[in-house]
Amino acid sequence: HPFVQLGNINPHRWQAMHSLMRELGLLQNDLDLERFIFDPQRLAAERGARYRSLIGWGLALFSFLAVMGFLFVRSLKFQVEQRTEEIRQERNRFQSLTTNAPNVIFATDQDLRVTYINRVIDPSSPPEDIIGRHVVDLTPVDQVDAVLKRVEAVRTSGQPTQYESVSKAEFGDFWLDVRLGPLMQDDTVTGFIFILTDITERKTAEVALSSAHERLLAVLNSIDATIYVADMETHEVLFMNKFMIESFGRDCTGEICWQAFRGEPAPCGFCTNDKLLAAAGQPAGVC
Repeated sequence: HPFVQLGNINPHRWQAMHSLMRELGLLQNDLDLERFIFDPQRLAAERGARYRSLIGWGLALFSFLAVMGFLFVRSLKFQVEQRTEEIRQERNRFQSLTTNAPNVIFATDQDLRVTYINRVIDPSSPPEDIIGRHVVDLTPVDQVDAVLKRVEAVRTSGQPTQYESVSKAEFGDFWLDVRLGPLMQDDTVTGFIFILTDITERKTAEVALSSAHERLLAVLNSIDATIYVADMETHEVLFMNKFMIESFGRDCTGEICWQAFRGEPAPCGFCTNDKLLAAAGQPAGVC
C-alpha cells in the first residue's frame, strides 16, 4: 500500500473537515470513517464474513431442499404403494366377480389378442392356452367377417353392441349371446371385452315352441270346420283357420269378433267367455 503521512489519516481532522463542509452546504451525508479510511485487514475480514454467510445460507438451502426432497419422495412412495394396493384390490374384486360369473368373459388388446379370460367353453383348452391368441382363432370361420365388422363399429363409435352366434357341435347347434364392448382409457379405445352367455337351451325351447305352433296351425288349417281364436277381454280375432277364411271370403284377423262375424253392435248375448275361467282364473273346461 502507498505510504501516507500520519497526519493525513487523523480521523479527527477528517471529521472536522466534513463538519465544516456540511455547514457550508457542500456535503449532506454523514461521514463513515470506517469506510473512508482504507483498512485491508478489515476488508479481508468482511470478505471472509460474506463468504461464510453465503456458505451458511447455501448449506441451509441445501439442507432444506434435501429434507423437502426426502419428504416428497416418501410421500410419493406412499401414494404409489397406496394406489398399487387399490389396483390390486380392484383386480381381485374383478377376478372374483368374473370367476364366479356364469358367463364366459374375456378381454383383448387393440389387436384383438386375448389378455384375460375367466373360463373356457371347451374344458380341453385351459384358459392359459387362450391368452395371447387372436379372436379370429376362436371364431367359427363363417362368422369371422361379421365379428370383425362389429369390432370395428365398436372401435369407431365407442358404444357396446350385442348379437347372437350359432356354432355347429357334435351334440347339435350351440348358441351364444355375445355382448361386445370397448375398454376405454382417456376417451380412447384400448381394447375390447366379450361377454358370452350360453342360450342354447333357450333357443332350443324357442325352436321347439315354434315347431309346435306350426304343427298346431297345420292341424287347424286342415280341418273342414270354422275355427277361430279371439281375445277373451277385447274380443279381437287373433286367428282364423283356412276353412273359415274361405267361408267368409276374407281374413278377419285383427277385427272384433261380434262385429266381423255377426255385425252386432255389442258382444253376442250367448257369448260364454265369462264362463271359461273359474274364480281363481284357472280354465273351467269346455262350455
